[in-house]
Amino acid sequence: MDPKIFLALIPPFLYAVSNYIDQYLVHKYNKDKKTSGVVPLVMVSSLFSIIVIAILGITNWPNIFTVSGVNKFILISSGILQICAITLYLYALEDEDSDSVAPFWLLVAPISLILSSLVLGESLNGIELISGGILLLGALIMNIHIHKNEKIFSLHWRIILLMISAATIAACINVAFKFGYDASFFVSLFWNHVGTFLFGICWYLFSPSARNGFKALIRDSGSKLIGVNGFNESLIVIGDALMAFAVLWGPVALAEVLYGTQVLWVFLLGFVLYRIYPSMFKERHTKTTLIIKCIGLCIIAVGLGLLL
Repeated sequence: MDPKIFLALIPPFLYAVSNYIDQYLVHKYNKDKKTSGVVPLVMVSSLFSIIVIAILGITNWPNIFTVSGVNKFILISSGILQICAITLYLYALEDEDSDSVAPFWLLVAPISLILSSLVLGESLNGIELISGGILLLGALIMNIHIHKNEKIFSLHWRIILLMISAATIAACINVAFKFGYDASFFVSLFWNHVGTFLFGICWYLFSPSARNGFKALIRDSGSKLIGVNGFNESLIVIGDALMAFAVLWGPVALAEVLYGTQVLWVFLLGFVLYRIYPSMFKERHTKTTLIIKCIGLCIIAVGLGLLL
C-alpha cells in the first residue's frame, strides 16, 4: 500500500474512535442536567487545550510569534468556532448514536469547497456540487429513525439541523484556518488552540451555571473524566496532524475520499462496542435499520467517488 494512502487512512479511524468516546462521555455525564450536561464537557475539552498550547509553544518557540496580527485573529477565531461546532455535535449525540450523527461531518468537504470559492476565489465545478448533494442524501438516509413497529419512518430533524449547522461552522473553520495559515501547521494549530482555551476561560468566568456545572463535574468525576477526555483530545490532535500531512503529500481529493471512510469505521466499531459493552452502548440496529444504513453508506460511497 502506498504510504500516503496508509497515512490518510489513520485519521478516519482515530476520529471514529473519538466519536464513540464522545458518545460515552455525553451519555455517562449527562444524567443530571444541573450538575453535568454538554456545556461542562465542552469546557473540559476547551480548558484541556492549555496542555496542547504548552507543548506546541515549547516545541515551536520562538516561531509562534512570527504570525501576523491579522492571522492570529483569524486562527484564534477559528478556535472559538471550533468549540461552537463541538457543542452542537455533542447536543446531537444526546439523542442519537454516533453512526447516525457522524455521516453529517462529510458535509464539511463540499461546504468548504463552496465557501472557498466565495471567500478565497478557488474554483468550484458542478461535480463537486453534485457530490455534496449526494453526501447529504446519504447522511439523511442514515439518520432515518425506525419506530418500534418498524412501519413508521421518520427523520430526527433536530439532529439534522444541529449537525448541518456544526458542519457549516466546521467548514468556516477550514476556510479561516487556510486563510490564516502561516507557513507552519503546528504554529497555526497553536493559535487555534489559544482561541479554544480563551473561549473556555470566558465561559467559566461569565456563565455561573456553566461554572457550577464544570465544578460539579470535576468534583464528582475528577481524574477519570480528565484522563478519558485527555486521551480523546490526543486522538483528535494526532488525527488532525496526520490528515494535514496527507493533504500536503498527496491530492486533496484523495485525502477527502479516504477521510470519508470514517463513516465505515464508525459503523463497524458500533457493532463491536454494542456487543462488548452492551450496558454502555445500547443496540438499536434491527434488520430494517441495517438495510437502510447500508443503503446510506452506498450512496455516501458514490458521493465520495465523484471527488476522485
